Amino acid sequence: MEITAVNTAFVNVTYNGYNGNLEGAVNYDASSDDIKNWVKEALRTGTVPGIPVQTEIDLTDFTIDKFAADGNLPARIFCRPKATFG
Repeated sequence: MEITAVNTAFVNVTYNGYNGNLEGAVNYDASSDDIKNWVKEALRTGTVPGIPVQTEIDLTDFTIDKFAADGNLPARIFCRPKATFG
């Protein structure tokens, strides 16, 4: 992963047992609803490398975690199913 422009982040998605990153960076300050909408569209169209096309997508109980850039790591956003621990 390359360091991205200021205030942007990579989005990692875990869905239906698969994991992949959205292509390109997004605005780090985007709302959780915006991020979920982008993820849903990417899953529907099959543009998340590592995740096959998904036809029935429900991100209602998904969590959006944001981690700011730190040293050599770019800012990251994770869209994942809610786990029993949080």
